Amino acid sequence: MKGRSLDDLLASASNCPICMELNEVLRGHECELHDLGEGATIPFDVHLVSQYLMPQTIEVFPRTSSARDRSEDSLHHWNKDWSELLRNPELGRYNIRQYIERKPSSTEYSVYRGMRSCFEKCLAAHRICRADTDRLWLPTRLIDVQKMKLKPSAKISLIGDRRYVALGHQWGTIPFFTLERDNLDILSNSGIRLPDLRRTFIDAIEVTRQLGVRYLWIDSLCIIQGEKGQSEWHREAASMAQVYRNAIVTLAASNATSVYEGFFGKSQNAWLNVVTPLGNSQGLNLLLSKGLQKPLDRRAWVLQEHLLSPRTIHFGDPVTWECREMTVKQTCDSLSILPSFSTPKVWTAGLRRRDCLGLWKQLVAKYSDCLLTVPSDKLVAIGGLARIFFGVLKCDYLAGIWRERVVEDLLWETASSKAARVGRYRAPSWSWASIEGGIKFQSFPQRYTLLAEILDARIDPAESDPFGEVRNGHLLVNARLLPLGAFDGRASKTLIHSDDFLRVSLDGLPSTQDGRLYLLPLVKLDTEDQYWSLLLKERESNFGPAVPEYQRLGVVTTFLKRGCSSLLTKRNLENPLWWPKVFYPRDVGPGDTARAFKEEDFKGGHTQKVRLV
Repeated sequence: MKGRSLDDLLASASNCPICMELNEVLRGHECELHDLGEGATIPFDVHLVSQYLMPQTIEVFPRTSSARDRSEDSLHHWNKDWSELLRNPELGRYNIRQYIERKPSSTEYSVYRGMRSCFEKCLAAHRICRADTDRLWLPTRLIDVQKMKLKPSAKISLIGDRRYVALGHQWGTIPFFTLERDNLDILSNSGIRLPDLRRTFIDAIEVTRQLGVRYLWIDSLCIIQGEKGQSEWHREAASMAQVYRNAIVTLAASNATSVYEGFFGKSQNAWLNVVTPLGNSQGLNLLLSKGLQKPLDRRAWVLQEHLLSPRTIHFGDPVTWECREMTVKQTCDSLSILPSFSTPKVWTAGLRRRDCLGLWKQLVAKYSDCLLTVPSDKLVAIGGLARIFFGVLKCDYLAGIWRERVVEDLLWETASSKAARVGRYRAPSWSWASIEGGIKFQSFPQRYTLLAEILDARIDPAESDPFGEVRNGHLLVNARLLPLGAFDGRASKTLIHSDDFLRVSLDGLPSTQDGRLYLLPLVKLDTEDQYWSLLLKERESNFGPAVPEYQRLGVVTTFLKRGCSSLLTKRNLENPLWWPKVFYPRDVGPGDTARAFKEEDFKGGHTQKVRLV
């Protein structure tokens, strides 16, 4: 059974007697599911679990018990049963790919054991999950969870077990214990005291031990923090892609909003309904869960952590194992194993050039709507992914945009009514990284014509990393430049205007200082008289009046009919709040009023060099 909506889900089950029975159950809960289907903001998962596959020999250890008190025989027996189920994916009367571990819902050790079984299965049998990793590469420092000391990677033997676990989490706003230059020697020689650590770090140490791995990487404890002159952050940020790509597994504190909450401290109440058992399906249970976005998923850094890590354990609601070949979700009292054909991790095992540019735009659209504690990290937090793409594309990386299709990729627009350009310089105005808020790219048809040529493109990195922060940058473009009206500050508060002839998408609310506006045509759609252009304003140039500079303000789409657009009505021109009047062209004279767009405004004629900053 599968589908984007409840109707699709039910229709896909028409040839299966068991699924037909599930139809009746789902129909009975249709009112509850109405807001979770197609077009809704919250998807839902349907889990089928079989009572026949429940191992009955699992001993549950309470959280308060110590590792020494646990029975190794019982743990071995449990792993044997669980491993047998994993080796036989077609076990079960109805060939349902679901496997169960019975446990009290309040016990965390059963989660640890279930995740360890998934971990061992993946290491033993998943070839794709081992691709593109470097066993010899290590971060600068790691935490030795056996000795509880900070250890330089240079002192870890090349012969022994060099595997390490990485942690993905939100810091929160309350200060906590971190690595500083003043305590580096203490943590390396005397060791790390557990009372100094917050709940998320303690949970990460416990899970690392449960998985049988010796080393753990936590950013705030393995990278020296502090003021810019003392911190290692800018140097270490360049290796973030390597950290997560080469970790044996990443632990994601998905529900926690700070390091004080831990892996199990907060629930999102994801379970919508439980029906158990189904009437005629002989031991099948039906469980419905809401696919809620986890707090960690809103964090910008987590995108590359998630995509680059070959394996991730999401400590959310439910706890989920995800690798390139398998997904395991812990439902209310069970584990459900599903194939991972649609997991976003799959592409990292073999990124192909023909897919790169489209995939990059999808990732940027998702990333741009995420949150950053430090706004200047906008380009840094996606820099690890950019490095991976650069290895395939082999072309210039221009503050979030690739040189190979730079003209087309300049035509992004804001996707949120709250979008705004950041006050402090973060990227050139033509880069999506200069905007706070979600963005989206234009979807190009098969046939279109470029109306502009990029003559030069320069980016000046703030540090040595070309994929990190930038100090400044420019594009030198050869194209037509159309003078428009002058903005006087009186405007509607909406960012998007659309009518039959004109669509204007602003990057943020106009400023009273924006003054005269200009249009820079970039693309014409060959199938219709439609032109896509950048909206610009002139700014004072650092190179004098001979080389004028322009900043981007938004994107304008012009629709022509019979070679021209409709002229504005006198009523609209007299309305002081109807600001699209300023987006129609003027002739060069100072007293010129708005006129209709003409085909010759975009095609042929005089072009000039325009410097975009």
